[in-house]
Amino acid sequence: MEQTGTSKEKTGSETLDQLQQLKSEVYHDNNDEIALGLGRPVTEIEAWLDGSESIDEDAEFKILKLAQERLGGDTSGPKAASDPNKSIEQRI
Repeated sequence: MEQTGTSKEKTGSETLDQLQQLKSEVYHDNNDEIALGLGRPVTEIEAWLDGSESIDEDAEFKILKLAQERLGGDTSGPKAASDPNKSIEQRI
């Protein structure tokens, strides 16, 4: 299914917001650290942040998944499975 221009812009904007939040809250406002975390060159991270380059689909997926894991909202995976504050149903 192909996204409309408006839908792509909204998704891109949300992804950029997530990238900026990851950078400030997880990677200590350090472009080198977030580039390493995403497996991308620093120059590409800088281009996304200054708006001179669009975030591609692969990077968008990585950013959103990383944000989910690092900023909260992820109820699956090893960390959730061992969280004593979660019910058995939530840990499975």
